[in-house]
Amino acid sequence: MYSESVDPWQLQSRWYERRKYAITLALLPYARYRHAFEPGCSIGVLTELLARRCDRVTATDVSAVALNVTHRRLVDARCR
Repeated sequence: MYSESVDPWQLQSRWYERRKYAITLALLPYARYRHAFEPGCSIGVLTELLARRCDRVTATDVSAVALNVTHRRLVDARCR
């Protein structure tokens, strides 16, 4: 999937996805967390949002391409 497009599911551009992430974050009862785990992070759109509210985020995916995109996204956003 990632050989044809960096964002094959349009996670960073579709209204539905942006709304889903907003609802996910709104459901978290605390403003700050020590650690979050995100299985299947894909290109890291939600990972970046979680990193803003967490001291540490562990994100996984089966695709090395997706993990590289996630890593670049977090470095560019200066999230660590």
